[in-house]
Amino acid sequence: MTRTISLPFFTAKEAATAVLPHVSNDDVTPVLTHAVIRERHLLATDRYTVGDYDLAFAERPEEPASKDEKALRGYASLLDDWERRAEVRYTQNDEADDWDEQFYIPRAALARIATLNERQSTVSRDMLSYSRVTITEGTMGPAGAPTLTTTVGVHDGDVEVFRQVFVRARFTTYPPVWKLLADWKPQEEGAPTFGLMPEHLRKVFSTVPKYQPFKITAGAPSNGHKQGPMMAEVGEHFRALIQPSLILR
Repeated sequence: MTRTISLPFFTAKEAATAVLPHVSNDDVTPVLTHAVIRERHLLATDRYTVGDYDLAFAERPEEPASKDEKALRGYASLLDDWERRAEVRYTQNDEADDWDEQFYIPRAALARIATLNERQSTVSRDMLSYSRVTITEGTMGPAGAPTLTTTVGVHDGDVEVFRQVFVRARFTTYPPVWKLLADWKPQEEGAPTFGLMPEHLRKVFSTVPKYQPFKITAGAPSNGHKQGPMMAEVGEHFRALIQPSLILR
């Protein structure tokens, strides 16, 4: 009963690095010490912020209009490069949950992915874009009371060159933070006002590359509050909601 996600090496690292700061360290609520993959998005929350990395990948290259040998060879090379460096693959065995069910990744596994480098591979750094990271859910121990696991692997071509197994908690549902992202609206009236804790800002911007532009938008107030959550957007794939803090006057 397993499901596996296979991602290009640097996509996996970038997604894990961006979302990891939003995973809770508080073991009192075990579900929040995990990230979740839902509808091709990697999400996490610690109640104060929500991190969301879009795992959608570039579309499959279109076949050339010309069918001559040179055009077909060029397309075959382009397709091979896309499959190895861009495609995110979702696989499962017959007894596993459907991909409509959420896929959980414990904090420790996400941290391991964020710190992967050429030392866990057999190829040089400039070839790592052709390596892949797999995340597999599984179990170990007695069948009557199995321990839930998440396995992180690194593959150079068809060869697995690194594997580490992590224990994940047992719970039924994850807080539906995707609804917060879907319902968020920008502030349209009055001067934008932010009341934010520096620690929550650091969760987003400590992982942003030096020359990566980002966008900040004030959220519309709701439910009687004077401020709404702030939306931070970094590049094409990552965004985060930051809950407002009380401004004392």
